[in-house]
Amino acid sequence: MAMIKALMDWLIKSKPAAQPAEPKQKNFVPTQTSIDAALAVLVANMDGPDGATISGRIADGLSRLSGVHVSRTDQHITIPNGTSMTDSLVAASELGRDCLFKHDADILIWGAVGETGAGLTVRFLPLNPVPDGRPGAFGLGDQLDIPVQFSAEIADVIAACAVATGGPTRNGSRTAAMKLVHESMDRIRLLAESGLGSLDAAQRLTVLIAVANVVATDSRGKGGQDSLRDAISIYGKAIAAIPTDTDGVRRALLHSHLALALQAMASGDEGTESLEQAVASYQAAIAVLHKSSHAQDWAMAHMRLGLALYRLAVKSGRSKLMKEAVLALKQALTVFTKESSPGKWAEVMNHIGVIMTGLGEDMANNKILEQALKIFGEALVVRKREMVPTLWAQTNNNMGAAAFALAKRTKNKAMMEQAAMAFEGAVDVYRQSGKSPRIHVIEKNLKLVQRRLEVM
Repeated sequence: MAMIKALMDWLIKSKPAAQPAEPKQKNFVPTQTSIDAALAVLVANMDGPDGATISGRIADGLSRLSGVHVSRTDQHITIPNGTSMTDSLVAASELGRDCLFKHDADILIWGAVGETGAGLTVRFLPLNPVPDGRPGAFGLGDQLDIPVQFSAEIADVIAACAVATGGPTRNGSRTAAMKLVHESMDRIRLLAESGLGSLDAAQRLTVLIAVANVVATDSRGKGGQDSLRDAISIYGKAIAAIPTDTDGVRRALLHSHLALALQAMASGDEGTESLEQAVASYQAAIAVLHKSSHAQDWAMAHMRLGLALYRLAVKSGRSKLMKEAVLALKQALTVFTKESSPGKWAEVMNHIGVIMTGLGEDMANNKILEQALKIFGEALVVRKREMVPTLWAQTNNNMGAAAFALAKRTKNKAMMEQAAMAFEGAVDVYRQSGKSPRIHVIEKNLKLVQRRLEVM
């Protein structure tokens, strides 16, 4: 979802923790230094009373981790008023990214003390976000609501979230960073099982989600399917513990996190149960969102639902689900229009074209294949080679697949030549960008098309 994506990058020996920074500190004060750090974390002053002191406690907890370079800045990031929460978080994130670039860091920890002074909201901003669709990915909408006087166990959760938040790191090894994530598992799993009785219901919810995100992130490293199962279980606990006054966006965010973990689990399962549950989770997210007030989130939920339905259709052999997938994606296009969101519009159009290509082949329907070709052509009006070469190659390759499928059925040489030209263009771009695995697949398809042309 927009907030989920928009709202939905670390190895040294430990040294003694530095003393909390003084409120009047200037600029950038390192609490630990090493050129070999796997992850560089920058802690901004929390906005509000005693923000510098609180940030010092957070930095102290992080500095105990071997492999993490922790630094402080007296700058604090505030969420501007007067716009939607999504737009406000995006605006705050731009300030945060400037801070990360300035201090050569991978992750920014920022946040604010609540109006009553008893509660604290902690957020995590990666310089290089995890690619969309990865289980456990922290977005701008993810946060930790905790007491200002947080426990040592909650400090462990903050540290685990920091090491799990980002994608590629600037200077360190992502493999080493993922090792840090794995090493935090035992401590935070136990916390999730303890019931978190010292927290109120809203705080307990955010901590459960954060723990589940870290565990799901571990599945991309050493944890594998075992961590995915644990994450799915913790997400389930969080859903069961949702307070009645929780807003729709936060509910949708949780259901989306669960769906992504279920989809990842489905990749290692022979059956379809995980994908069916993922579809149900996306439908649950849509049910708590309103197009009028959360248009971007509503549209993203429909896009992800469409893609999950497509995967389920392919795995189960139920062609009817492909039609449902296209309908869900077309709902997303009522928000992501060519005029207002050309990039996202072209992305959704590309997805629709892929599904219609599969549907046309499955149903042996030439008209559906022709529609797929038309859709890819429309998407390429936005995805121009000179502007977004990799996206152009992706859609051009898909167009080649649709043209090849139609040419096989119609014995149309011109259509087969169109398929060859599309594959050749995609290969050329991928070769320039060095994407060798994809080149191998497309070259194989191109040779198949060329052999067909020789006998036509």
